[in-house]
Amino acid sequence: MSVPKISVHTEKDVTDGIMIGCTIVLTIVGIVGTCAAIKTLKAINKQAHYMLVHARHFDKLAKAALANSRATTDQLTEMQKSREIQTKTLILQYRPKIIIRRAKAVQFNFELGEMGECELRFTLVNTGGSRAHITAGGNVKLMSCIARDVGNIEFKDGDVFMFNHFTLQPGEEVVFEETLSTGAINDVQWENFRQGIKTDPLRYLFLMGTIYYTDDLNIPRSTGISRTYDPKTKAFAPRKDEEEEYAD
Repeated sequence: MSVPKISVHTEKDVTDGIMIGCTIVLTIVGIVGTCAAIKTLKAINKQAHYMLVHARHFDKLAKAALANSRATTDQLTEMQKSREIQTKTLILQYRPKIIIRRAKAVQFNFELGEMGECELRFTLVNTGGSRAHITAGGNVKLMSCIARDVGNIEFKDGDVFMFNHFTLQPGEEVVFEETLSTGAINDVQWENFRQGIKTDPLRYLFLMGTIYYTDDLNIPRSTGISRTYDPKTKAFAPRKDEEEEYAD
């Protein structure tokens, strides 16, 4: 009859078992953690790849937007230059033009021995197609003349009327009315002249002057005035001398 074996577990065997179990658990935990870390790293790499792709896409969009912006700026610049050229062309084509109309002597004073005076009225008109900017320095004046002989002609300047700065629109006109001295002392012969009676020596009364103005391109222009008084019409008629009576 055999005797059954009886296993006796010592304290050391129990400790070894616990250590083995812990090692197995730690190994499993390590494997799981490693797998999780690998998965997380892959997710991070994937996200980084997506971010890089998006960044490249946004960079392309930014470059395209910048290129479009530059193209738009260049286009606007060209359009502005084109408009400026068109404006200059129109101003040059439809330039302003200042002329004098209806220059008349309204009345004269008549006091023997006194300086002659004339109430003068005239109209300034812009017959051009763009604005005329009248500048300072222009003026009109009366001038008397006694022609005793070809080589003996006496001129006397009367008062001067000076123009101030102002602008005339296309087709606009402005009327001036001023009393200016004629430069001559009143006598019977000058009264005869104003009545249309021929005098000896001959007498004349002139309206002279120059009007200065600029267009919208600041191009300087001028109008010359040289007119002779006609007692029959009481108007100052333009002289046919292009060097004196002109509209530039």
